[in-house]
Amino acid sequence: MLIDIGSEGSARELYDRLCRKEFDSVSLRKELKMGKYDADAVNVAALNYVDNCDDLFYESIYQSHHQPGETILGFESSHLAEAIELLLDYGLDPNKIFREDDPKEHAEEFNIMQWLQFIYNGYQAADALYLLLSHGGNPNLIVNGEPLVSDPDFDMCFDSVNREDIPDVIYDAKLHYWMVLVGFGAVFDNGRLPLEPVNGFDLSLLREHRNYYCGVIHSDRTKEGWDLCIFDKHTNWEVARL
Repeated sequence: MLIDIGSEGSARELYDRLCRKEFDSVSLRKELKMGKYDADAVNVAALNYVDNCDDLFYESIYQSHHQPGETILGFESSHLAEAIELLLDYGLDPNKIFREDDPKEHAEEFNIMQWLQFIYNGYQAADALYLLLSHGGNPNLIVNGEPLVSDPDFDMCFDSVNREDIPDVIYDAKLHYWMVLVGFGAVFDNGRLPLEPVNGFDLSLLREHRNYYCGVIHSDRTKEGWDLCIFDKHTNWEVARL
């Protein structure tokens, strides 16, 4: 667990409710509405639940024959977006930052939006991030001294030229998480945009991530000899490039 919640108490009980492969949102909503779990329990349980949802790799995902974007059922992450949507009504704070239980000066920080990027079950992570950002999440939140966009941006660059080692379902999940973050206005700490719009494209449209896909094209513009481009799925027109 990212944050120790022990073996008893309301946070632990809620965590156990979330980390089931069969999710009962109706009964859980009733309990939340009755005040069984306070906001602190909701935030602690949600963060640890998201950490636990890192559940599909690598053995199962590498052996699967699922299509990119398809939710693979039977895992704790299969109901991730549904769970996040529910918890947002009962105190889940997208911007809450936890510090590890360590007295050292540079103890690691954790945030639920940051941790979503490691979940590769279809578009569950992208959809959950969309919900969090739509409910006041800061796309430019600084965690461990870095903006949220730093790690996924690096992954997009690195993984795009190392695709033979990465299943399409994993790359696609990362891509759509990244597009949602950019669509809500994520920038680097110097104000630089993660993507360059093409022909006046509005980057905020990328939050509707299902409408877009990426491709790598040869280019003389960069020393690497390639550009990572985003295309409109309906027109196949380029709308942005890295």
